Amino acid sequence: MNSENGAPLTAEQQAYTMIKDRILNMTYMPGRVLSDSEVAAELNLSRTPVLQALRYLECEGLVNRQHRQGWQICALSLDDIHDIFNIKEALGVMLARQAVQCQDETLREAMRAAVEGMIRANEAGDIKTWEEYHRQWHDALMAMSEYPAGRVEGILNNLNDQWRRVRNGLLAIEGRMDRETHEHQVVADAILSGNGDEAEQRMRKHLQSVRHDLVDLLTHLVLPFAPHGI
Repeated sequence: MNSENGAPLTAEQQAYTMIKDRILNMTYMPGRVLSDSEVAAELNLSRTPVLQALRYLECEGLVNRQHRQGWQICALSLDDIHDIFNIKEALGVMLARQAVQCQDETLREAMRAAVEGMIRANEAGDIKTWEEYHRQWHDALMAMSEYPAGRVEGILNNLNDQWRRVRNGLLAIEGRMDRETHEHQVVADAILSGNGDEAEQRMRKHLQSVRHDLVDLLTHLVLPFAPHGI
């Protein structure tokens, strides 16, 4: 729900953006129950746009309506993580195979440039820049697929939003950013060389690696202190 053509955000868009940011940066902690009037007062907006924004966020799996209580920030369990990554793996493998067929040299160069940027940022230990090149890599993958925009991108963005709150913790694991850089590089190599089977295999292995490290992080360092989810 972004503004179009640089137009100012509507009150509803402002509410959506601000509430979502607070959920993803954990200002609103998982399990917390909010009332729309409380949120409206905090954001200095009327209740109507806040209520509509919360309804959108409920559709995205970030909040749940609690009858006569308010809106609860959704918590993630290990089962939720596995559900998310099952879908991500199925879609990621599909996109990798489709991208192999792309002969648009501008898009192929965008993927190469993203890999090179990730390598440089990783060597410099610059997580913020690395994340930007990581986003560019996935943008290139999507653009090279048969689904350059639309439903598949929306599904993946929504899934990623649901676990983004633990993404920084994952990247803080020693060696994780280095491994992800290498994993993206080898997936790109397979795609750009035109090897569909290898692209699928390497994408699947990458997503399984992310899932394994994330589950290990949550199991041993996070969920023991948050038994109801994160």
